[in-house]
Amino acid sequence: MLRSIAFAALIVISLAALGGVIRVLDRPVETVIIEGELTRPEQRIVQVALESVELNGLLSTNISNLAPLVSDLDWVRSATVKRSWPDRFIINIETHEPVARWGNAAYVSMDGNILSVPEQIDDLPMLNAQISAPKQSMETYRLLQRLASQHGLRIQQLSENSQGEWQLVFANSVSLNLGSRQLRPRMQRFLLAYQHSLRTARERIDHVDARYPSGVAIRFADNNLREPELLISQMSDQVSQVRAFTNSITD
Repeated sequence: MLRSIAFAALIVISLAALGGVIRVLDRPVETVIIEGELTRPEQRIVQVALESVELNGLLSTNISNLAPLVSDLDWVRSATVKRSWPDRFIINIETHEPVARWGNAAYVSMDGNILSVPEQIDDLPMLNAQISAPKQSMETYRLLQRLASQHGLRIQQLSENSQGEWQLVFANSVSLNLGSRQLRPRMQRFLLAYQHSLRTARERIDHVDARYPSGVAIRFADNNLREPELLISQMSDQVSQVRAFTNSITD
């Protein structure tokens, strides 16, 4: 009987001691540290989002309520929260990187997420699609830009009209019509012509149409339209290679 009473008393004393330790450790939160590569406007938005949470003690505050307030922002990829004794929370934030503008008011990430970035970002390509979803549009952009970069070209604008036809404008102001299908071979056809015949005349080129089955048509600034076969015949020592390449492509 005495042993039972002593054991119960020991439990009460242990629980009381544990409660005292918790009270010592559960100090009021004084600081919230935000880690990550955030701009000043982004930092301010995160701070405003966190102001709606009542921060109690370091241990008694439910940190599972903090992360969603930040991760729900469309430009945030992930957010994790951890306690740091004696009196602070540390929030680590990873953001989606905008790689292109989407229309006039939004941005799009590499994986096709639409972002409402809190500040304007200049010098990004413009994407605009009337049929394709942002993810599909970004896949199209990545494919075409990967091919273009092999020839020192950078896409400045890529747009899809209501018929599903894709047109792009390079940073050197040359525009290209690829149509609605066979985008890769048509792009390759244009790049082959550009590499062997058009590069030296790029300042005079206004528009290129790559929808032809065996070449590309060019409109120069003086509105002179050259037929695809005529362009191919002027590719000097690359004629046989170009003909073999373009004749293998069906529209």
